[in-house]
Amino acid sequence: MNHLPADRFPEVTGDPMMRTDMPRFFFDAQNGVDARDDVGRELPDTAAAQRVAVTVAAFYASDPDRLIDEGVIVVRVRDEAGAVVATVRLACLVEAA
Repeated sequence: MNHLPADRFPEVTGDPMMRTDMPRFFFDAQNGVDARDDVGRELPDTAAAQRVAVTVAAFYASDPDRLIDEGVIVVRVRDEAGAVVATVRLACLVEAA
C-alpha cells in the first residue's frame, strides 16, 4: 500500500488559530494501486476537504503513467470516524481514431 505525498495537499486559506476544533480528514487514492492516508489533515469543513481531494486526483493525473486503471483515479475522503464524506473520480478516456 502506498502513502500519499504530504506535499501535494493545498493550503487552505483562513486563520487556523481561530479554530481549535477542526476536524481531521483522510484522503485515500486508488489508481490501480491503493494509497491510504493514515495521517490526514485538519481542515475547516467538508468543502475544504473536497478541494484537497480534487488536488490529490489532479496530482495523480499529472503523470500519464499513473492512469493505469483504465484511466480512472478515485480519491475518497474519510472523516475521523472513518465514514466516507466525499468521493472524487477523475477519468481519462483515450479512443483510437
